Formats: sequence, C-alpha cells, structure tokens
Amino acid sequence: MNERQQATLKWATASEFNNDFFEIERSKNAKDFESLGKVTGRGTVNGQNDYTFTDEVPLKGINYYRLKQVDYDGQFSYSRLSSVIKDGDGTISLFPNPTANVLKINFEDVDQIENVTFYNTFGRIVKTVAGKQDKYEVTDLPVGKYILQIRLADGRELRNVFLKN
Repeated sequence: MNERQQATLKWATASEFNNDFFEIERSKNAKDFESLGKVTGRGTVNGQNDYTFTDEVPLKGINYYRLKQVDYDGQFSYSRLSSVIKDGDGTISLFPNPTANVLKINFEDVDQIENVTFYNTFGRIVKTVAGKQDKYEVTDLPVGKYILQIRLADGRELRNVFLKN
C-alpha cells in the first residue's frame, strides 16, 4: 500500500512464451474473484520482465489477489494467491500465500520493523524474529493458518494472515 491507500502489485517473469496478457483478480474471501484489469504480456521473450498493477481502491480488510496469465490461444493459468490488508494503520502484503518455505513481506519501510511474531490460530506465539528483514523462514512451522504481526519502531502493529503448506 502507498500513502494514498492503493495496493501496488508487482511481479516478474523469467521468460515468456505466447503470453498475451495478465488479468488481475481480487477477492474478499479467497474464493470468489473479480477482474480488476489487464496488463499486456510481452509475447515470447527470454529474460526477466517486470510488471506492475495498482488497485486504486482496495477493499477494507484482507484483499486476496491472483494473476490469470492468458496465452494468445486462450489457454490460461493462475498464480498463487497474495494478500494485502487495508486498514487505517498501514498495510503489509505477504507472498507467496500459501507458502511452504519462505514468507516474503512487502512493506514500504522494512527498516522500521522491530520484530515479527507468528501466532497460531489459538493466539499462541509460535515464533518471534527480531530485526529488519523482508524474508522469513517458515519451514519449521507445522502446516496450518497463522497470523503474522509486525511491530514497528513507532509502536504500530500490523497484522496479516498466511497459510503454511
């Protein structure tokens, strides 16, 4: 999220083959998705390609996003889900979500992170990590649903939900 409370989605491809476009989809419940827009693909190319899309008006609460990559012949595939929480205190996004090994945090000022706490669905702390980083190893966590809480230097706390598979 940026200061205007927009969600900026960024992704990259390593290479592309017959890539017509990406359709960006959003959901409130991670089941029922709506199309927000399209970003034109680069056809067939080798090498990394970076893309950006801005959700001008994210929903309050958790927003789940996915990409629908569509080829020229109409075949398509979906990306993994990413989530963003919109609230009055700031926003963090976690990806990939669900994840098996490493959870990455997209937050505008990583240097402000004092610590990150992982809670299970019973509200128990299962892991705490100090420091200013944007990647966290989660292979040691059992499969399940978790709440990630970030404590910032100014005392704010931001939360988001992720699934460990």
